[in-house]
Amino acid sequence: MDGSDLSKVLGKAGHAMDPEEYGDASCRGAARQIAVRRKSSDVPIRSAQRPRACHVCAGKARSWLVVSTERCFVLVHLLDRRLVTFGLLAPVIASCGGSQAAGPLPDDMALGDPHAKVTVVEYASVACPVCGRWYKDNFAAFKTKYIDSGKIRFIYREMLVGGGAEVTTAAAGFLLARCAGEKRYFDIVDAIYASQPELFDDPKGVLQKIASARGFSEDQFNACVQNPEALKALSARVDANAKKDDIHATPTFVINGKALDAGYHPLSDLDAAIAAAAKG
Repeated sequence: MDGSDLSKVLGKAGHAMDPEEYGDASCRGAARQIAVRRKSSDVPIRSAQRPRACHVCAGKARSWLVVSTERCFVLVHLLDRRLVTFGLLAPVIASCGGSQAAGPLPDDMALGDPHAKVTVVEYASVACPVCGRWYKDNFAAFKTKYIDSGKIRFIYREMLVGGGAEVTTAAAGFLLARCAGEKRYFDIVDAIYASQPELFDDPKGVLQKIASARGFSEDQFNACVQNPEALKALSARVDANAKKDDIHATPTFVINGKALDAGYHPLSDLDAAIAAAAKG
């Protein structure tokens, strides 16, 4: 199926909210809007739990893409059989028949001086509209000020949150970034964030375009996002990432072990937290 057909399928299952809706609606109103858009998912909506939650991508952020037979059933339930059958990750379900160890986790993807006094960890999803908004508003200045200058070590940890369509799109995006290799990983992540909101309308088409611009053939792209072993490894990373700092929403920033409230933060918030960590 082509990208337009895929977007129709994704549209039936729910799609990512426009980031402006997180900021303009009340938390309770945002929760209702998310619930309406995610009719096919029983993922708990956490948007009314705390004031900043209408500025986050929320949901159960672990064990969605997993290894055992029981958890593969959960994957089918969350993504809806239409997404599994026709979407980006279609061939992967067949590989989930038994519980298999995912093997050692790959190293964190990181930028900046590994010996810097301050380490900033961002837990994020490439299909989270709030993460995309933060990237567009802040990342270039953040990178120049802190990463390129050697003041911090920046670690990016992959998460899968939201409804079925968000999880499918984020998973495919992360698989593509990993296929590009460590040196080009952040180039792919940057391109995916920059593609929002078009990403939500035609996820497969947008990701294929990003891949093609970086030398992937269509067959290479399909093999990348349909690789069952890579999906199991992603599953293990997401589960470990969620548990490490008890993460349930994105973006979440952890600075020298101290987590900021989940959600959108202007650069000034990170300035203050980094300055405090540097003094500690």
